[in-house]
Amino acid sequence: MSLKQFFDEGWPPAPEWTEKDVPDLTGKVYIVTGATAGIGKETARVLLLNNAKVYIGGRSEEKIAKAIAELKDLTGKEGIPFKVDLADLPTIKAAAEDFTSKEKQLHVLINNAGVMIPPIEHVTAQGYDCQWGTNVLGHFYLTKLLLPLLLSTAKASPEGKARVVHVSSQASVGGKLDFNAFKDGPARRNKTPWDMYYMSKLGNVMMSNEFARRYGSEGLVSCSLNPGNIQSELLRHTSWLEWLLLHFFIKMHPVGLGALTQLWAATSKEGLDFNGKYLKPWARIGQATPQALDEKVAGDLWEWLEEQVAAHNAGPFTEITTLSNGLTVATEAQSQSQTATVGVWIDAGSRAETDKTNGTAHFLEHMAFKGTNKRTQHALELEVENLGAHLNAYTSREQTVYYAKAFRKDVPQAVDIISDILQNSKLESGAIERERDVILREQQEVDKQQEEVVFDHLHAVAFQGQPLGRTILGPKKNILSIQREDLSNYIKTNYTPDRMVLVGTGGVDHGELVKLAEKHFSSLPASANPTPLGRLSHPKTAFVGSEVRIRDDESHTANIAIAVEGVSWSSPDYFPMMVMQSIFGSWDRGLGASPLTSSRLSHIVSSNNLANSFMSFSTSYSDTGLWGIYLVTENLMNIDDLVHFTLKEWTRMSIAPTPTEVERAKSQLKAALLLSLDGTTAVAEDIGRQLVTTGRRLTPQETEAAIDAVTVDEIKRVAQKYLWDKDFALAATGSIEGLLDYNRIRADLSSMLY
Repeated sequence: MSLKQFFDEGWPPAPEWTEKDVPDLTGKVYIVTGATAGIGKETARVLLLNNAKVYIGGRSEEKIAKAIAELKDLTGKEGIPFKVDLADLPTIKAAAEDFTSKEKQLHVLINNAGVMIPPIEHVTAQGYDCQWGTNVLGHFYLTKLLLPLLLSTAKASPEGKARVVHVSSQASVGGKLDFNAFKDGPARRNKTPWDMYYMSKLGNVMMSNEFARRYGSEGLVSCSLNPGNIQSELLRHTSWLEWLLLHFFIKMHPVGLGALTQLWAATSKEGLDFNGKYLKPWARIGQATPQALDEKVAGDLWEWLEEQVAAHNAGPFTEITTLSNGLTVATEAQSQSQTATVGVWIDAGSRAETDKTNGTAHFLEHMAFKGTNKRTQHALELEVENLGAHLNAYTSREQTVYYAKAFRKDVPQAVDIISDILQNSKLESGAIERERDVILREQQEVDKQQEEVVFDHLHAVAFQGQPLGRTILGPKKNILSIQREDLSNYIKTNYTPDRMVLVGTGGVDHGELVKLAEKHFSSLPASANPTPLGRLSHPKTAFVGSEVRIRDDESHTANIAIAVEGVSWSSPDYFPMMVMQSIFGSWDRGLGASPLTSSRLSHIVSSNNLANSFMSFSTSYSDTGLWGIYLVTENLMNIDDLVHFTLKEWTRMSIAPTPTEVERAKSQLKAALLLSLDGTTAVAEDIGRQLVTTGRRLTPQETEAAIDAVTVDEIKRVAQKYLWDKDFALAATGSIEGLLDYNRIRADLSSMLY
C-alpha cells in the first residue's frame, strides 16, 4: 500500500453517503455476525430502524439478549437471536440449520465478527489459530451452509441478487498466507498475533473474491471492505503500549462511521454492482492489495477451506453455477469416490405435450441411444462398454433425465456422450419405425401391471382433460403416428438451457464440470424469455373429484386407488403431508410385516383380513399433487369395510392424531429419505429433481430439520385442510362389485366417528 492509500483509508474524507440514505428494507432478511457490540451492533441498529428483519449474531446468549433489548430501546424494533460460535464448526452448522428451518429467504449476510490479536495460545475448538479460524474459516463455513438459501433468494428477488459482505481491514496489506500456520503447530507458533491478524484480514478479501468469482453469475454479490480504524471492543487484546501507539499514530473513529461502509454495501442500490469489489471508508470503492488479487493462491485457499469443513463432518456441498446461456451446473463432490454420476435433468416430460403429441417425450428417450451425427448406435454402445460405464434415461410427467455412471477419470467422456445424445441425435426414420414396435411391446407389458394401470387411471380422472392426466407412454394411436418432426419440435421447444441442469456427484470437480459444460453445451442458444428453475408456469391444474371403475369379475383381486388433491414440491405443507402419509405407511401380508409394529391402519386391516396390501402415497408436481392410498384385496366381500376403515383413519387425523404415531412417522420418513441418498446416482437424482422442481436443493440436514419441525397440531391442520370433507378421485380395477358408490364413500370423509 502506498503512503497515499494509507492516509486515504486511515484519514478518509467526510462521507457523501450516510445512514439517512439507507432505503426502506421491509421484507428483507439480514444476518449480522458479531452484532452484540461495536460496528456490528451499530449496523443492526440502522437496519432495524429501516424495517429489516435482522438476526443478531453472537456467541453468548446473554450478550445477544442484552443487545436485542438495547436495540429495541433505540429503535422500537426487535432483533432475532442467532447464536453462533465462529470458533467451533459444529455450532456453525447447528446455527445455519436452525436458521434455514425457520427462514425461506436470506437477502444479505454480513460477516462482521472478528477477533484481533488474542494471545498466540488461543486456538479454536478444532485447533485452528483463533484469528484465522474465527475470521476466515468460521465465516467461510457459515457462508457455504447458507449459500443455497442466498442463491434461491437471489433467483426469487426482483433484482435477482443476494449479498454477502465480508468485513476485512486495512491490515490486509500486511498479510501473506502461510498455509502451515492456519492450524496450531511449529509454523504458527513462530508467528506473532499481529502476523496472524494480517493473514486473516487478507484471507477475508481473498475469500470474498472467490465467492464473487464462483457464484456471481448466479446472483450472489460478494464484496469485502475496510470499515476504517474504529474505537471498539476489537482492541481489547492489545497491550497498553500497543493501545497508546495505535491511538497516537492512527486516528480512531466512532462506530457510527465504522458501520457506514458495510451498510452501503448491504443496502444501497449501487451495492448490487459491488460483486468482487473492495470498499474503503467511508462508503467508497477502493483497491485491494495486490496479493489479494492472486487468483492462483485464492484458488488454493478455497480448496483448503473446503477440505477443512469436509474433514469436520461438514458434509458435502452442492455447488451451483449458471452459464451465460442459462444452463445450470450443480455438483456435490465426494473427494474419496472413484466413480461419478453425471447427467442432465430437463424440466420437461409428458406434461409438456399436447393430446396429439402425447408420448413424444418418452419416444425421444428411446431414440437417444440410436445414434448421433458423431456416433453410430454400435459405436455409442461400444464406447460405453469400453468405459465400463452405465448409460440410462427415463421420462416422467414433468422431467426427462439422461445420465451416466462412470469412473471419475472418464467424466469428460461421459459428458461428451450425453451432450452428443441431447444435441445431435439423428432421429433416423428407420430407427423411429423400429422403436415403435419396442414401445408398443413396452405398453403391453405396462398394461399387465395392475398398479401402473390404476395410477394412470387415477391421474386421468383427477386431472381430466389436462396435461397431468395423460399417460407417459401415450395412447397407441400416437405411438403409431409420431414422426421425426414431432420429436424435433419437442427438442426445440423444451430442451432449452434455462430448463436444463447438468448434475455431477461423487468423483467430480465443480470447476472442471463447469468447463465441460461450457465446452459441450454453450452452443445451445439462450431462450428469448428464460425461466428460472422451479418457476416454469403451467396452466392452472384443476383437481376433479370423480371416479373410474373397470370391472373384471375374472380377476382374483380388487385394486383401488383413492386420492385427494395433494401439494406441490414447493408447498409449505409438503413435509407435513409427507409425515401424514408416513403415519399410514405401507403394509403387505405377503412380507410378514407385523401389524403390532406398524400403523393403526395396518393393525385394523391385518386383524380383520381386509386386504392383501396397501400403500399410502404423497405424489407431488410443480403446482399440485395427489395424496392417497392404493389398496389390493382378495377379500371381495369386505371391500366396503376396507375402504370405510381406511377413510375413518384419514378423518381421525383431523381430530386426534397421537404424538406417538407422529414421532414414529417422522423417524421412518427421515430414515427413508436420508437412507435413499446412498450412492452417487441417488444423490444426483435428488439434486437434479430438486433444482428442476423448486429452483434450490434442500440439504439432507435441512430435510431432517423440516421433518423434525412437524407437530401433532400441524398434522391436524393439514388433515383438516386437505382431507376433511373433501372430494376425492378414485380408480378401481378387477373384482370391484363390492365397492360402494362414490357418495357413500364420500360420506366417510366427514364422519365424526373414528
